Amino acid sequence: MKLLQKIGKEHAYDQLDLFKDSSAWSLMDHDEKTLLAILFIGRGKNQLEARDPHFIDSFDIASQLAPELYDIHYLQGKACAEHLDNVHCLTLASQAYSKAVACKPDGFESWFNWGDVLIFIGLFYQEVSYLAEADHKFQMAEAILRQRGPLTSDDAIVYWRWGLCWSLMARQAGEPQDLRIAIDKYKQAESLGFQDPDFWHDYGSTLLELGMLIQRPELLVDASDLYHKALERSPDSFEYWFSLACCYQYLYEINLDESYFERSHAAFDKASKVESNESRLWLKWGQLLIGGGKATRNLEKIKASLAKFEKANACESNNPLILSRWGEAEMIIGTNLDRLDHIRSAESKIVKSLEIFPESPDIWFFYGACLNALGHYFHEDEYYNQAIEKFQYGLSLDRHHPLLWYGLGMAHYSLGDRWEDIPLLEKAVRDFAHVIECGGGSFAQFWNDWGVAYMKLGEVTDTKEYVQMAIEKFERALKHPTIEKDKGNVDLEWVYNYGCAFDFLGEFTGDESCYERAVFLLSQVIQADPKHAHAGYNLALALSHLAEAMSDVTLYEKAIEQYLIILGRDNEDELACYDLGMTYIHLANLVQDKHHLGKNQALLHLAEHRLLQSAALGNPHAHYAIACLFSLAGNFDAAMHYIERAQHQGTLPSIDEMMREEWLSALRQTPAFRQFITHLSSQ
Repeated sequence: MKLLQKIGKEHAYDQLDLFKDSSAWSLMDHDEKTLLAILFIGRGKNQLEARDPHFIDSFDIASQLAPELYDIHYLQGKACAEHLDNVHCLTLASQAYSKAVACKPDGFESWFNWGDVLIFIGLFYQEVSYLAEADHKFQMAEAILRQRGPLTSDDAIVYWRWGLCWSLMARQAGEPQDLRIAIDKYKQAESLGFQDPDFWHDYGSTLLELGMLIQRPELLVDASDLYHKALERSPDSFEYWFSLACCYQYLYEINLDESYFERSHAAFDKASKVESNESRLWLKWGQLLIGGGKATRNLEKIKASLAKFEKANACESNNPLILSRWGEAEMIIGTNLDRLDHIRSAESKIVKSLEIFPESPDIWFFYGACLNALGHYFHEDEYYNQAIEKFQYGLSLDRHHPLLWYGLGMAHYSLGDRWEDIPLLEKAVRDFAHVIECGGGSFAQFWNDWGVAYMKLGEVTDTKEYVQMAIEKFERALKHPTIEKDKGNVDLEWVYNYGCAFDFLGEFTGDESCYERAVFLLSQVIQADPKHAHAGYNLALALSHLAEAMSDVTLYEKAIEQYLIILGRDNEDELACYDLGMTYIHLANLVQDKHHLGKNQALLHLAEHRLLQSAALGNPHAHYAIACLFSLAGNFDAAMHYIERAQHQGTLPSIDEMMREEWLSALRQTPAFRQFITHLSSQ
């Protein structure tokens, strides 16, 4: 006994070799065997820390010396459980705790620690059965606690770890009810006054998961409060700052409240000060910036994301998620700035990410979107056809991926718009409908793009209903929550499209209110951006349409004023010349009474000048308009000359249209026109 006591006092465990053989135990009494067993556990613990595999032999000897003693098995379990990164040790710990509770069924520490060990084994194997076992162990531990008497703050740890167990089960099963059970356990720990910062962090993460799962943003707000509690006690924890940043990021994505963007950005910055070599930090920070940039159409934020993705890649190269999101950011920048180098760089990153992870529908979307961008840059069909192929392959992996349907719709629209191909445009609007069926359409740009596709389809098919559908989509874009929150964030291109759609609808219905709405909307665009590429022309067009509908001289004069502004910037705009000439004719007809003969002739002269200029600039449609003008002026030889030129250009209307054309009424009485029509009819 004295030798054993000396070995224990001096931790001279190498001397235990004298007692490895069971024959050396034969003369020992119970107390000596117990002490020797404890010494072998000490030796095994040291061997375990030194990663000496012979620790198992030491623990086996201890078990043989005192197989009925609770503490021997409990101490073995506790020693093995300290090595959380070694699943073999965790398994041995589980076995030891099993033997311990067999010796002492009310051994609270063993039941509790057993449950904790099973959590880590379940995490390692990603197997929910271990977590279900852990739940049973925590139940046993709680029952023992309640038999002892009133619970104290020291007992709260059971509910924390028990809550964590249910939270992990929910993560694998995706069941909200499991998360609610976890939260109930955390609340019990909280009610007992538990203050451990890791507890607050786990509690917050569970609230965050439930809030995301059942779409309850207020739970995310509660989660952020718990993360702050953890940070009050441990302000230098990377994990706490990172979780808080992600929580605010999710709140921003749900509410698009800029204050949450700023809080998330600040928390990521704090986390980076604690630990700068975490790839997930830079990846999530980059995703925050690119998401904020897309939501607010702020290219500077997307540019800022590039540095974050570059740092993420430096921490963890060849991560397909990092590469693909980095590529997405470059693609957006390249598309907006018309920079081929950025688009090509994006393509190479996305292709590389697909080589690593070809089963990702998200990355197939990025690839297709990049090809769409190249198609837009080069105006080449082949890129759009390749994009369609990539989107379709992505949909073969996930038929319900809304972004893949959106990308496919954009590719079909681009080709349909280029060639005015009705089947392709019809495919585009169907693809956009699939986006909604798959739960997409959360961003305003989608609704505008769908509206543009419908408007083009209405133009090509001359169908009023498609234009009405376009207007409905444009309204969804302009009334989107992101736009409603920030009226100054309206994309002028959407307002421009909306205004053009009303002008187009007015052409179908003749409704003055449609033209008035178009004039109002297009005037707003001009007011915000006087040099908008197309709004000035379409405003002039809408004014002339409204003037015609109302027979209003003042409106015609406003339309003429707008056309002259356009031609002041570009005197060789053939369409503006043509429409200005037509507007002069309409106004001349409106003032053709005997009191305004001089003005009438002056307007017709101005019309002739502008229409001849348009024809000289290459507008083939101008010849028929000039023929109408000369018919009104009584110059029938010149009128027939331009009728024949329009026929040669292939822009002559049908015979029925010419026979109904009011401006050709005088020309129709001439033998030359009748002979021309007879010859045309015979052809």
